[in-house]
Amino acid sequence: MRYKSEWRLFNVDSLVEELAGGDQSASAIDLYVASLAFRNFDFVPKRLPFLVECSTRDPFTWLRLVDFANERYWIREAVEGVVVCAATEHCGCIRTYRFNVNHAARAQQWDRKWISLPNEQSLYAKLNTPASRAVFDSWYHWISQSTEATTTLAEGRLKNTVVDQSLILFSTRRSCIVCAAPTTAHASTTIGLTGGNATLIQLPLCGDHLEAARAEPSVLAFLAKIFSLSFDLPKLIHSESIPDEIIPAIHQIVADELGGTVGLVEKRNNGWSLEIELAAVTNDVGNEVRKYNGDLFT
Repeated sequence: MRYKSEWRLFNVDSLVEELAGGDQSASAIDLYVASLAFRNFDFVPKRLPFLVECSTRDPFTWLRLVDFANERYWIREAVEGVVVCAATEHCGCIRTYRFNVNHAARAQQWDRKWISLPNEQSLYAKLNTPASRAVFDSWYHWISQSTEATTTLAEGRLKNTVVDQSLILFSTRRSCIVCAAPTTAHASTTIGLTGGNATLIQLPLCGDHLEAARAEPSVLAFLAKIFSLSFDLPKLIHSESIPDEIIPAIHQIVADELGGTVGLVEKRNNGWSLEIELAAVTNDVGNEVRKYNGDLFT
């Protein structure tokens, strides 16, 4: 159980930064981690299969987590605290959090009440119960079954097309992601360009919301509408840099707004050139005109 040399902790500080301007409460942070628990941590070796171990270097984030957690354990041998969030119906993993900084503040108990344990072995023996394993196994099987169809579709697209990643949105109740009514179909779209770097987006919908999705230019536009998502395009375009990973999404959004379709893309030394194919229009004298397809530089 020598976590310093054998085990990696998932740092949540980047998640907190993503929540800037929104809800940065401990419950929101833990919900964020819980939403990633299914398969997203499989690349990290785990002490227990149902355990997601996290850390923070921010004392304010740490204290919020300490007060939110279901249980607080003080490890005397390591002179540090570990807080535990129990599994729920939406997440079968137990989440633990530590204040992972090489500073005297790490050894502070912050005037909170802790359950004292002699060492880490005692902590993991306490967490490793048949009930915890049963909850995790049941949850994992349930989510696997719920996402089987969409996962099969995504894997097929990854194997046989230019799609190189997929984003699957789903409800833990196997229902429409918008209204929780029974799912009747899945809407999907591919954002990207001929030649690669495409992303497949899928989401389960009921009959009514499937028709609503069909009325939109793309699934991405439908998502933006129902969840009130927005991109501040002028701010992004005039900033120093647009992250490469969101270039396909921006390309698709701009195309949708202009009523066109995404065209060729080229990454240049000083940015990106993105083409949008627009429908031909007629000017006042009846001549066919095509709008200029400009460059978007980052």
